[in-house]
Amino acid sequence: MSTSHNAGVAVRSGREVASDGSQPMWIAKLDSYRVVHVWALGIVAECAALGRAEGAHVDDSIVQEVVYGYRAQPPDSINSMLADCVALRPMEIDARNGVVVRKGESHRIKPPLNRMAVALLRTLGETSRSQ
Repeated sequence: MSTSHNAGVAVRSGREVASDGSQPMWIAKLDSYRVVHVWALGIVAECAALGRAEGAHVDDSIVQEVVYGYRAQPPDSINSMLADCVALRPMEIDARNGVVVRKGESHRIKPPLNRMAVALLRTLGETSRSQ
């Protein structure tokens, strides 16, 4: 994995309130810190490893393509899990990261970053719904 070019991604998060002052909204965007860029690449790499273990042909370039594709999105775009969190709906954590943890373990693939993501996202969801 080369990190010599534009090597940063970070989470920039802050609490914002809707213009009418109603519900709090959590905003998280990829930005320019190396540690989160590496974390994002690692999460996708764990997914790619699971895909290969399940028998899919997964090109080596897919990991960077996914992360850089996300970074190329408009600055005001959000993914579906963040939209669910903002709307105080349950997030699709199990369908996106939880399955990687479960199936990874069945293939003896250790997915520590997806496991961490599950724990963090569950906590975020619980926290945002309780406020």
